[in-house]
Amino acid sequence: MRSGSWLLQNPLLGGLGAIEAYLPSKKIAIAVAVTFAPEAFDSQGNYANSSDKLFRSIGAYLAPDDAPPPAKD
Repeated sequence: MRSGSWLLQNPLLGGLGAIEAYLPSKKIAIAVAVTFAPEAFDSQGNYANSSDKLFRSIGAYLAPDDAPPPAKD
């Protein structure tokens, strides 16, 4: 999928969050994978994909003129 100029995949499975992204104009690739401790889950079993937030921070640092847009909730 696309997020601004970035091409990415962001699988989110029980206990694992990841994101792989590429910015063609700058030839920047970023891969982030995280695992979750039991405390990361709420009482309904939901959890946030913290790999997405980390990717967006790294992307903004590496390409400040073409940073990934904020995540949609």
